[in-house]
Amino acid sequence: MFTPQLADYDGDGRVDLITGSDCCQEGCFYVFRRLNDGGFAPRQPIKPVFPPQQFPRQFRRPDTLQSRIAVADLNGDGKPDALIGASDRNTLGVVYGPLAGKDELTVGRMWPEGQEPFGRPAASGFFLAMSTNPVLADWDRDGLPDLILGVREWKDDWRSRAVYWCRNVGTKQAAKFGPSQLLVADNDGGATTGICVADWNGDGRPDLIACRFESKEAGTPRWHQKVWVYLRRGR
Repeated sequence: MFTPQLADYDGDGRVDLITGSDCCQEGCFYVFRRLNDGGFAPRQPIKPVFPPQQFPRQFRRPDTLQSRIAVADLNGDGKPDALIGASDRNTLGVVYGPLAGKDELTVGRMWPEGQEPFGRPAASGFFLAMSTNPVLADWDRDGLPDLILGVREWKDDWRSRAVYWCRNVGTKQAAKFGPSQLLVADNDGGATTGICVADWNGDGRPDLIACRFESKEAGTPRWHQKVWVYLRRGR
């Protein structure tokens, strides 16, 4: 599963529809460009390229990459930038704009390998794969985009690790994300498949919306999907 979002991907002043990908054309994400009449153009597949010199231990099969994407201006140049999460070994990279007119995007590392703020401590063991769902939103309302992360991991089955907040401790010209802080605790009863941030109840504070798979009955393979809303408390 993936979380679609509305953002001005190509910097033309119109809000586009952007989605990650789980199937059909794996290894890509998709952009539906907004047209002058308010409609959307047919989807355009964009292929993220992860250079092996920067991502040496990732991607045993890059053709089956399952992607997640978040778009915002991270360096204050007025051009949209992209964070791209992937379904392999807690990968999250960055592409600085301009993004428009490109069918492929070369992804760079945001942190040195092993220093990602959402990595699992080595003492807790290695899992075969992880899926990182990034969202960029001003969670603390200081005018800077923060990083909200939904992280899943694979060990015999997908399980949700939790949802985390990494505060932007940088500037408008250079985003810098601090250590992860837990927003929603782990739940072994189901996997979080997508998250987004919006003011759900109109109180002026950002809330967390999460989509989860949960088993219909204990011991059966039947599943159903629910949307959970976590209302923001405090400031």
